[in-house]
Amino acid sequence: MLLIVLSAITFSQSASPEPVVRDLGPFRVSFDLNTSIPYTVVVDEPVRSILKGRSYITYGLGVKGEESSIWIFVTDYGKILEVPLDNDWKLVNDFLTEQGCSRINITETVIDGTVGALGGGILPSDRVIFCASYAPEGVFVQGKHLVTTNCRLYSTFPADETVSLLDSIHVERKV
Repeated sequence: MLLIVLSAITFSQSASPEPVVRDLGPFRVSFDLNTSIPYTVVVDEPVRSILKGRSYITYGLGVKGEESSIWIFVTDYGKILEVPLDNDWKLVNDFLTEQGCSRINITETVIDGTVGALGGGILPSDRVIFCASYAPEGVFVQGKHLVTTNCRLYSTFPADETVSLLDSIHVERKV
């Protein structure tokens, strides 16, 4: 069943006239949930971190419904990094595993015009959760994946709204 839902997300197209647009630090994030479910959008304070001697900043945005939520995180590395070709797949797998998910399925897909990874799993509460990861400014050069940012999202919204978000999300660096 989860594989069918992931397939539907990967191949669906949806549109709506009123996307959500928010600024997250140096980035502008837009998306459309195409839903009648009431929700609120909150922007978190940026979080500065250091990992393996590298400093980076993560910007977060939450979409909160009555029973579901979506979190979008955009991480700015501040410079070009070479990451493994399976980096997005690994980030999705690690998140779903850390959440204690069963029946994890991950697939490669195009998000915001860029190849990324989309996965889903069943939480211990029996709810479905989706996770996606991609590099909005990433490029593949001579077998290397070079990135300056990463966008990750987690959704417990129903599949239709998650599909709409993935079909419409756009992250761009403001000039």
